[in-house]
Amino acid sequence: MKRFWKNIASALALPLVVAACTTDYPEPDANGLPQASDFDIAIDIDQETNYVTFTLANKGMIPMWIFGEEKIDGAANKKYAYAQNQLRLRFRDAGEHTVEVKAYNVNGISVGSKIETFTLENTYRDPFNDTPYKNAISNNGSQEWVWNSTIAGHFGCGESGGDGLNWWSATANEKADWSLYNDVMTFNTDGTYTYDPGEDGMVFVNKDSGYKPEYRVKDDEDYIAPIEKFDAQYWFEQNWNDAGIEEIYLCFDPETNVSYIPHQAALDAPRYKLLETSTSALRREIKMCIDDGAIAWHYNFVPVSNGEEADVSFNGAGFSNGMVETELVQGDEIAVKGIDLTEIWVDPDFFTYVDASTLKFNAVDGEYRVIWDGKWLKVLPLKNGEPATYENNGDLWIIGDGGGKPSLSNMIEWNTDNALPCARIDEKTYRITLYMKAEGGSIKVFGQAGWGTEWTQDKYGTIEGNGLFKVLGAPDDGNIATDGATAGLYTFTFVDNGGTLDLSVEAAAPVGPTLFDPESAANVWPVGIVPTFWFADAGWQQVGDPDCEQEGRTYTITMNDATSDQWQGQVTLATELSTTADKRYDFYISITCTKDHPGVTIKLTADDDETFYFDGRHPVTADEEFIYKVGNFAGKEIAKLKLVLDFGGCQAGTVATVKDILFQEHRIAEMK
Repeated sequence: MKRFWKNIASALALPLVVAACTTDYPEPDANGLPQASDFDIAIDIDQETNYVTFTLANKGMIPMWIFGEEKIDGAANKKYAYAQNQLRLRFRDAGEHTVEVKAYNVNGISVGSKIETFTLENTYRDPFNDTPYKNAISNNGSQEWVWNSTIAGHFGCGESGGDGLNWWSATANEKADWSLYNDVMTFNTDGTYTYDPGEDGMVFVNKDSGYKPEYRVKDDEDYIAPIEKFDAQYWFEQNWNDAGIEEIYLCFDPETNVSYIPHQAALDAPRYKLLETSTSALRREIKMCIDDGAIAWHYNFVPVSNGEEADVSFNGAGFSNGMVETELVQGDEIAVKGIDLTEIWVDPDFFTYVDASTLKFNAVDGEYRVIWDGKWLKVLPLKNGEPATYENNGDLWIIGDGGGKPSLSNMIEWNTDNALPCARIDEKTYRITLYMKAEGGSIKVFGQAGWGTEWTQDKYGTIEGNGLFKVLGAPDDGNIATDGATAGLYTFTFVDNGGTLDLSVEAAAPVGPTLFDPESAANVWPVGIVPTFWFADAGWQQVGDPDCEQEGRTYTITMNDATSDQWQGQVTLATELSTTADKRYDFYISITCTKDHPGVTIKLTADDDETFYFDGRHPVTADEEFIYKVGNFAGKEIAKLKLVLDFGGCQAGTVATVKDILFQEHRIAEMK
């Protein structure tokens, strides 16, 4: 609550700040404070979905809805307060609910508050489908799992109701001598499960479990007992606890164990609560506990890798059938392997380009599916492994025959299979950037990727089309259509005010693959630069310059002497080019060597060598052209730019051909 009241105080202080800059702004007047008795409150209830919309009709007032210990949106009981008009929330449970209403205006907080009650007829629970969980735990086929034994906390016990770690927590590999870490659990998509105790055929057992007690050596110690490999069925169940929190359980046939056997109840009814329930997290590791009401036991498993590192990966996960499901965090930098980001369309709604292998994520934290089709990384928000909706996750989708990504040749059409999600930038703000037709088409906002909830004209508040687009009425009923816009790229921003969308549209800067063309007029790298050299022997004594033949931007360099270390074979191309921080640039170069080279250094730098764009080493295979390119990198304040190529570590007699050097302000290729 402290943060909430701090924000209110800031909002009330704002008019006073403004008043200091103008003479006609009204001064706060205690007599003008809102009166709770005057509140005009409307509470609209959708009894089918349990969504409730709260509206204060008084002009000039901003309401504060205070809910006490209500069970809102499946969250645990705690005090809630919202300063927002047309507030839309879901209440899970049937029965009578209350809200306390305060308000503030330019003069301050209201005198008193008003209590309103409303009644929900039904208890709402999200429909449950365990298929996404089975797909995750089986890796869409068959997946083996073992104990996550190399980390502390992979196994433990604790008080009932907890995560099973606060009484005792195993250190890394602590139970290596107890026939635990050779157990393999296999999950298949069809719901079949296999437990394999390993070559020794033994299972680790709690001393009080009652399982084959004849193998217990000491009364006060756990023990190991023989067990046969077996097959069984598994499934997932949904439960809603007393606090209104959804829980997911991994369940098995009776008399089925998942490695360690803690007690008889774990055999009678094997039912393990997942501690991390998103399907993307479930693909990476299983964290779960089993609780008999007296003690909770903690289990942590990881998938068995096939030992092959994915050639193409996103955020550390390899693509499977062209897609990755993963948890993403707003603002995080994401490593992309096997895809040259300079050659694809980087979706500006979900990503900010960092470099050829790194993206920054722009949308809110959550579970996402990323699809790679060879042109762009398509992003879909997920809820429990399925495309998220407005109802279950607050997401908006777009369909229509007026626009598409990543180009006009890839239109959405009125096909729900092609629906594109908006990127949710914060709790209420959504953005989507589309290539749009000039005339004859339109798009529409939907609450899901299929037919269902849609935004009609009456569900829009303010519309700022900027002379580009408008929202149509009947018979189109909510379509967003061209209103003077030419064909091109546009960004649509939606702000959700309790189900009513405020819309603004503006033309967007072009995005797309970097256009590298050394022969184009855009290439400002000078022709005919005379290189300078500094070569040294293993003792760092300077030796004679290499032989060099030059033609335009092509250099053929013969290194007569061998060198041993980096910076012992420097070739410098100095220019009068300058760069600035307000621009972005592209660079390209081709290098071919007649002998293998362990690492040619490419450094684009200021004349003082202190400010530079890159300075990495790159191995070059004999007689194979090596292309180095960096697209769309941020500029720096450099008065004189130079390129330093270092062949330190070369073999004697190596001939290097350097050509097609390109430097330009960032250029974008047209998407097909």
